[in-house]
Amino acid sequence: MSEQKKYTLEYGILALVLAGAAFLIIQMQVQDVLMCKRLFRGLIEADMQVQKNIDWAHLKAVGKNVGAEYLTMRGSKRKAQYRQLFIQYFGQGFKAQKSKFEDFVNWRIYSKDLTKVVVAADYPAHKKTMLFTFSRVLHTLNDIRWK
Repeated sequence: MSEQKKYTLEYGILALVLAGAAFLIIQMQVQDVLMCKRLFRGLIEADMQVQKNIDWAHLKAVGKNVGAEYLTMRGSKRKAQYRQLFIQYFGQGFKAQKSKFEDFVNWRIYSKDLTKVVVAADYPAHKKTMLFTFSRVLHTLNDIRWK
């Protein structure tokens, strides 16, 4: 094999590896955004299934330390009631504002590191952006805040 063909083959393999890695990174980002959208829709629609994707012990929601309050609850029954009420009231709050999931647009990765990813969604009606922080390790939501 000539020297030129050898380099061409090596560069071709390198290009395929880099393209594959880029594809995987993009897929991970798409999955992060999709997970966030599903969870947020569930919260707005008061779907109790989303509670398994929330880090209740560390949750902060729009300036309130929900996790600290949650940890003061005694017994699994009280904690379950707290989770249900939080999800119900979260959804009711958006309905009271006449807001719906579709009002949030331009979903994207805002920032990320090895342990967490922050997903952003714009809320044009109020000229704000909502940020959702997820643990990459536990795959759970631990912060919702306005920017």
